[in-house]
Amino acid sequence: MHDQDAIIRPLDLPSLTALRLYKPSPDHVRQASRALGFELAGPPNTFTAGPARTARLAPAEWLVTQGPPMPEITARLAGILHHASDIRPGKLGWILSGSRAADILARDCTLDLHPQAFPPGSVTCTLVAQVPVILERIDNTSFSLIADRSLEDYLKAWFADGLEAW
Repeated sequence: MHDQDAIIRPLDLPSLTALRLYKPSPDHVRQASRALGFELAGPPNTFTAGPARTARLAPAEWLVTQGPPMPEITARLAGILHHASDIRPGKLGWILSGSRAADILARDCTLDLHPQAFPPGSVTCTLVAQVPVILERIDNTSFSLIADRSLEDYLKAWFADGLEAW
């Protein structure tokens, strides 16, 4: 689906691991980062890219969207109290980009999407079209959305309607 002002395309999710640390203190996060071989994202509601792409959803919770598979993460964190789950089978993702991307999302998302309120590098759990999503602002005109696979047809119809409105 696309037009000149907005494009929606699938987001490639080679791996998708939900990671929780028992103690999210700065020292514990540094210890886990060293063990993993990549940095966990900084403050909550931010993401980082590098050898792995991580989104910090809460003080003790990350989403690793590109990086080693969950069994390898678990092996690297041996000795550090954590929980890791492979959530990829139940999720799908999309990239919405273009000059009207924020306008399309704003139709059915109560989050303030202005770049000053939700700047590039931000991530959050929110509702879009009454669907729980993980929404990430990649740059000023691009967003990624991750949602439950069972809602694929509903979200595709919602995206199509949003693109037609512009």
